[in-house]
Amino acid sequence: MTRKLDGARIALAAAGLSWALDAGSARGQQWERQSPTPADDHLYNVHFTDAESGWAVGHDGIVLRTADGGDTWQQHPSFPRHWYLDNPVRHLQFVDAQHGFAGGDNVYRTADGGQTWQDMGYHGTAGRMEFISAQIGFISGNSGLRRTADGGQTFETIGERADVAFVDATTGVYVLQSGVFRSTDAGETWGRISSTALSLAAYLSADVLIGVHNDHTLPGDHMFFRSADGGATWEEVFSDNTYAGSRYVTDVERIDADSVAAVDVNGGIWVSDDAGLTWAKTQEQIGEFFSATVEAWGLHFPTPSVGYAAGGPGVILKTMDGGHTWSMLSSGAAFDLMDIDMRESGFGVAVGDDLGVLRTNDFGRTWIPSRADTVAYSDFHAAQIIDEDTVVACGIGEAWDPADAPAVFYRSDDGGRTWERRGEGIFPETAWIFEDVHFVDEDHGWLFGQTLTFPVQPAVFATSDGGLTWTRADNGSIGFPLDGQMHDTQRGWFTSGGTLWVTQNGWLSTTTREYPVALGNVNDLEFIDEDTGWMLGRWGEVLRTDDNGQNFEHQTLPGFDPEDDLAFDLRALNGHEAAVATYHADVDGEWGRLYRTTDGGATWVPLQLIDWGGHDMSGRIYSLDAFAGGGIWAASSEDGFIWAAEVPSACAADFNGDGVVDTRDVLAFLNTWNTQGDGADFNGD
Repeated sequence: MTRKLDGARIALAAAGLSWALDAGSARGQQWERQSPTPADDHLYNVHFTDAESGWAVGHDGIVLRTADGGDTWQQHPSFPRHWYLDNPVRHLQFVDAQHGFAGGDNVYRTADGGQTWQDMGYHGTAGRMEFISAQIGFISGNSGLRRTADGGQTFETIGERADVAFVDATTGVYVLQSGVFRSTDAGETWGRISSTALSLAAYLSADVLIGVHNDHTLPGDHMFFRSADGGATWEEVFSDNTYAGSRYVTDVERIDADSVAAVDVNGGIWVSDDAGLTWAKTQEQIGEFFSATVEAWGLHFPTPSVGYAAGGPGVILKTMDGGHTWSMLSSGAAFDLMDIDMRESGFGVAVGDDLGVLRTNDFGRTWIPSRADTVAYSDFHAAQIIDEDTVVACGIGEAWDPADAPAVFYRSDDGGRTWERRGEGIFPETAWIFEDVHFVDEDHGWLFGQTLTFPVQPAVFATSDGGLTWTRADNGSIGFPLDGQMHDTQRGWFTSGGTLWVTQNGWLSTTTREYPVALGNVNDLEFIDEDTGWMLGRWGEVLRTDDNGQNFEHQTLPGFDPEDDLAFDLRALNGHEAAVATYHADVDGEWGRLYRTTDGGATWVPLQLIDWGGHDMSGRIYSLDAFAGGGIWAASSEDGFIWAAEVPSACAADFNGDGVVDTRDVLAFLNTWNTQGDGADFNGD
């Protein structure tokens, strides 16, 4: 995807920081996985046996284990899997250091601290579980609420699907829409004590319970209830409707006799320190990546101070102060990525499905996930960092409200933290797909794309006010743009099939150049000045021009096989350096391959394959970014994988990590300071 070429990158090359391109160094290229870590898939629940030792579980049977409070995680061998499906694990609980239970589409138990797990042969799914000993426990799922008294050997059905909570070995409640039921004999018998409709419950003491009622109609609002008489009567005490998306609460957890926490389907966390009377929001939602009906987040407090939350697209949070503040133990998120852009200050963004956004201020060592908006069926396809504060992104979307702008262009003026949808002037009530966005400054930008409604119309839109308003720039007789770039407000290019479209007057008129590529498919172009540029064909053809497309030099990627390989993204850094991202798939596997050149494309050197056996799709590389002289990032089109190599140094004085201590480090520090980034804590106190 096209990005603005800034002078700092050219300066780095001029300083002599060039890539080493001998064959040995190419083979020795080491890729570091930056996202998603530690989970490579969606998480549903977390449980700790003490403050340091814990587990996280999720989709496709993923099991993570830590012994150091979440600083490091190891992929644990998955639960026994069935050949016909990948089993999600939605709940996990240990009753002591050795005995634990886990459930999802199947239910498992362990008697050796999780070293091995046995499939219990449970008929039905397990959404939630509550075990009060190694023998007695309850499972709630599509088979209703069921009880075992022999460690899972046999089960009896108690009633409808419900949430269960016990205050001790004998006294507990289960809650559901038809009311609250209590047992005083470890669940052998139950009696209805209230008609209050609840979805979740937690004991703070023998008398005080916290309940949550989830509205089962979208957007899934919640209400917090409190009982001071063991569940007989309930009072609504709190609700929070400040978030635009779903607020469906998925877990409520006791911290101590006075404190309790709750988490919603998108990672928003609320805490009460007065036994549920008042509540404060201590963690904002990560982003609406799930529907309100999916139990996507879990909470656990092994001590009154230390707590953990896990869920959503592979995110793990930790608190050290009883839930008042949270830090992110994970990096990145498991949603498909379509574009990535990185700056020499360490600031970068990656964008993709569901208007998902990852941002970093440390060259990708930590990626923070969020979502720009909650418009259904809308995705990002391209992003551009204009400066350290301003980011723009475009993609596919439509206007659900006739008065609303199509969900295809967004702008952030705070480094990717919050986003504003802009689109006045783009045809309303029409589905659009914009493949590329390019700004030459904060105000002047262009969108390249087409309608998705019949009759399909290609279009180039222009803005001169930062994207607030747009006007049709082309003359109505253009091809379908795949990738576009502007040199200034007048001169620009876009690719369309086998043709390069060129303008000298802001798209009022155009000229065309035909490509010498197979089937006329060109995925990307990058011009570094008004004459010099590269173009990338889908089947591996690299074209270079020094005369604005009048003539093309055909360059080849060694080892590229058009039978099994596809080329997706090109990054031109200066007149000599460039990089290309490709993807390979055949019966032997899938992997990504990147190539780079420092001699204008006379030689392209293949870098080490991106091939991680733990995830089939990790090597589906769709986009990349790179620095002149070193530093390269590759983003997968599947499940949020970002791979990096030659990441700049983290030397303390070299604040932007470019290998040189200079005034740019001061600018990078000031940017981090202004955006309240953790890196501004320069002395680490």
